[in-house]
Amino acid sequence: MGTRTALLALVTTLCAFAESSQSPKLEPHQFRAYRLIQYDLDGNSYGSRRTNFDAHVKTVSADAILSKARELRRHVILARFQDMTQDGLDALERIAPSLAGVLLILPNMVAEMDAETVEQCKSVENALLRKKMETPVYFVFENERVMEIYNDAVNSESANSGWGSGGDDFRLLLGAPGSKPLVLTPMVNLQGWLAGASPSRGSAQQDQRTIAVVAHYDVFAAAPALATGADSNGSGILALLELARLFSSLYQSSRAHGKYNLLFVLTAAGHLQFGGARHWLDEAEPGLLQSIDFVLCLDSIASSDRLRFHSAKSTTSEGMRHIFEAFEGAGKAVGVPVEAVHKRINVTEGTLHWEHEAFTYKRIPAATISARPSPPPVFGRSSLFDVASPTRGIDTLQLHIRCIAEGLSRLVYPAAHQLQEARGLEVFTGSLGVDADFLQSWSAYLSRTARAAPFLTSQGVVVAELQSMLQARTQETSRQPFALEDERFTFYDVTNSTVDSFRVKSSLIDVALFVGVTAYCLALHTALRFAVVGFDAFYFKQLRRFFAGK
Repeated sequence: MGTRTALLALVTTLCAFAESSQSPKLEPHQFRAYRLIQYDLDGNSYGSRRTNFDAHVKTVSADAILSKARELRRHVILARFQDMTQDGLDALERIAPSLAGVLLILPNMVAEMDAETVEQCKSVENALLRKKMETPVYFVFENERVMEIYNDAVNSESANSGWGSGGDDFRLLLGAPGSKPLVLTPMVNLQGWLAGASPSRGSAQQDQRTIAVVAHYDVFAAAPALATGADSNGSGILALLELARLFSSLYQSSRAHGKYNLLFVLTAAGHLQFGGARHWLDEAEPGLLQSIDFVLCLDSIASSDRLRFHSAKSTTSEGMRHIFEAFEGAGKAVGVPVEAVHKRINVTEGTLHWEHEAFTYKRIPAATISARPSPPPVFGRSSLFDVASPTRGIDTLQLHIRCIAEGLSRLVYPAAHQLQEARGLEVFTGSLGVDADFLQSWSAYLSRTARAAPFLTSQGVVVAELQSMLQARTQETSRQPFALEDERFTFYDVTNSTVDSFRVKSSLIDVALFVGVTAYCLALHTALRFAVVGFDAFYFKQLRRFFAGK
């Protein structure tokens, strides 16, 4: 009885030792992870539906996800985002319920990636936004620890053909709380005003006309905590602020006041069907709306070397021709091609593709100037890969703002228009030129500041900074707070968390150790009983009779 008890204690001790090999060999290393957005649209669920995991890591190529689905069960898949494909996303969506989680590695230097790779990544991101992932999906940036884990998983996969590693594994722990639907986020539109020349004697005050310049300041991307939008619509924000500064300098002198009031509006919820612009129109005074001759919307103006003038009304029509010609002529003067793109609004569709369409619905002449040749898909206007270029981006943005400023000046100062054409004069040069230093510093600020529409509150730091800049550039600034009430959308919290990574013994070593210890203990137990009791240690009657010769 004592021998049996001792052997049982030995087995228990060794099994406990085997289990303890799963504990970390090294101190845990932490890195930040950014969750794939979770939202509902028209009653359908999209994005990452879970938030936490605790499992071993495996890596797999995009085209092998389905064939290795059994091996991937209850593991965290670690993959480089630029290696992912749309077919790979389809496969991930199918097997997501059986996975512990997915970590997608983002490159650190997106600005240095070639254009073809960036466009491929944007396409995959846009497809990911339309997937329902029943597993936690997070993004992490490339760093030494992440790549150590990734390379270790790749080497393990290559060496063992999917059967696991005989050495050490990595285990990842992410303990975020469960997600909850967001209550309505308070949002705000910001507007600044520059008063034009006083009406001539005998004219009524309401006869003074207005031109509005509009740009949305929010962003939408697959990971809300990484939604910075350098081009969409960081470029539009910077263009509006610079236009306000340039015309404010002109309007300081009463003799240089243009014939128009200038209204500068930064709208919220641009990526949620231009909710800010729609709310602004609903709340604006009727007299103001009646005074507006033209609304110029600015959206993604730095992504190519030419600009497009998008409008629902043909640029050959009486009301729009002279407006387009002003910007087209300015483009020729500064060396920026400006093309007209005419697209009628499909009233039955119920979807706004450009911000100017919200104003067109109200019968206000409007257009959008953008570098894009066509409107992007819903939720595809911004991207994780929309980052500022350290070289080409600022020069292009500066030139395009100058072009837009020259075109706007031809509308504000129509009497000087013909003189400009005849003598090839440009207004915004020299000391009155576009400020490249401002563009550089604010582009860097916006590129590191998340502005995801559902998570950008009216009291946030970004909104305060934008209001301060607009206030410094206009004569009168005001806020228009609102809560976006759109039953189509429901967004959820938990946008980022921390991952703890541990290097642990492979589970195969534990299995082999347990089997070996068990076999050894059984053999030892049998040998000892045989030595002490002899054949009586065996309870196989037929075998005992055989040896006894019966």
